[in-house]
Amino acid sequence: METETVSDLKLSKTIKKNKSDISLKIRLTDRAFEVFGFLLDQKFASLEQIYFRFFDVRKAVTDPMPSGLHVTRQRLQLLRQAGLRLG
Repeated sequence: METETVSDLKLSKTIKKNKSDISLKIRLTDRAFEVFGFLLDQKFASLEQIYFRFFDVRKAVTDPMPSGLHVTRQRLQLLRQAGLRLG
C-alpha cells in the first residue's frame, strides 16, 4: 500500500475531464510533481526506474521487490486517467 507523508497531503487539486461532465478528483502531491519533472528531464523512463526513484519504501536493498510494482502502476494510471500526459 502506498505510504504518504505530510508533505504529500498538503497539496490537493481537482481536475475536471473535458470529455465528459464527470469530475475526477485526484490529489496532486509533491511526489507527482517530482515524477513529472523527472519524466520531462529524462524524456522517458521505465516503470522500474520510477518505482526506485519515488516509491521504493523497502527497509534494505536486499528485501524482496513487490511483484508487478502495483502502487507505481496504479498511481501513473490515475494521473493518466485524469488527463495528465505522462509521455
